[in-house]
Amino acid sequence: MQELEYKIIGTALLVEQKQRDLIFREVSASYFEDTALAAIFRKLSAAYKAYPNADSTAYFSALSEDERRNVLMMMDKMISPAIAAEQMNDTLRAFCEDYQKRSLKSSVADLALGEPTAADIRKLADEAESLTKSRADSAAKYIAEYNEPIEVIKTGFPSLDSLLNGGFMRGTLTTIGARPSTGKTTYAINIATHSPAQKVLFISVEMSARMIYDRIVADKADVDYKKSGLHLIDFDKARQIVEGYPNLTIVDDMSGIEDIEQFIYTERPDVVVIDFIQIVTSVNRFTDNRQRIDYISQRLKSAAKKTNCCIISLSQITRGGKDCPTMSDLKESGGLEQDSDYIILLYREYVNDKSNAAVKPEATIVTLDKNKFGKAGELHMDFIGSRQRFIEADDVITRPVQSEVEPDEDLPF
Repeated sequence: MQELEYKIIGTALLVEQKQRDLIFREVSASYFEDTALAAIFRKLSAAYKAYPNADSTAYFSALSEDERRNVLMMMDKMISPAIAAEQMNDTLRAFCEDYQKRSLKSSVADLALGEPTAADIRKLADEAESLTKSRADSAAKYIAEYNEPIEVIKTGFPSLDSLLNGGFMRGTLTTIGARPSTGKTTYAINIATHSPAQKVLFISVEMSARMIYDRIVADKADVDYKKSGLHLIDFDKARQIVEGYPNLTIVDDMSGIEDIEQFIYTERPDVVVIDFIQIVTSVNRFTDNRQRIDYISQRLKSAAKKTNCCIISLSQITRGGKDCPTMSDLKESGGLEQDSDYIILLYREYVNDKSNAAVKPEATIVTLDKNKFGKAGELHMDFIGSRQRFIEADDVITRPVQSEVEPDEDLPF
């Protein structure tokens, strides 16, 4: 609860006046369980009443040095202005609901110790009704929007879209996993560039933006990847392709989850691709990589839900074994398995057995191993390394729901 109480104070100091008005109108110092934080909010409320149009500097001046230091430390750790504004309604609702629950429990305990009157029982019923109001509001919104079409993000692969009931649902987190040199980056690029109309953020933590564009050009210009990588194709052709994606932003200088999260809230894209999650960092410290990945996947899941976008996170797979992977093979997989709405795994036998002449280098098994909204299944695709492109084969195998490609040869870039 203390974290939520810090968050409501931080939000009040970071958001603009209109949102700040709502917080000070809806929240009282008596709502706080932590007495020190209640004292801070009481001072902030007094400053708000005296100077309602002031900026946050005036509010900080109402606090003691220790109180300012305490609040600033928590704000720096938990909130950025963009995220605070985006999450303000949810923060306020959660904070008030927590207070109402504590108040209701206290009232029940008091009644149990005495002899309740009819008025006492009516008061208790009113408190319970107030607590469920936000749930009723959600139900009303659901009914009002019931007949509106459900928007999905198509992948550009018809067989995969069919398994996904049309495409990725908005507000979801997808993990694409594969062993090194299988094709997960190219697969994600193919999805991200399926529609020039979609607003796409491609966060490339591993490769440069130039390398991503080289792959896009090879695919869209239908030229050999070696030529696009060495910039041996016509300049006007390359420019035409790049300018044909005005809504695509490739970022190669951002690796912290806090920066990535704020960027998503600010830009409000349709699709976000993060390549790849194991090398995303955080300002927080963790005892091991598994805790770090769990934290990052939780933040991505929250950002997808709050911005109604589709976030695609690429993931490494453990090197043990050479069989077709399952979601449990995702590296530091606990949080990824839990938080992902979809998990897609790529497998090319050729990557593990290049000396076997009977193995087709392009043959790829694409497994939809988790689909929270429908069937799981296996698709057969071919990876055309020279064009940095996946194409679908004819056969699709579906099964009941349970619970990249890099170039084939070494290239000089």
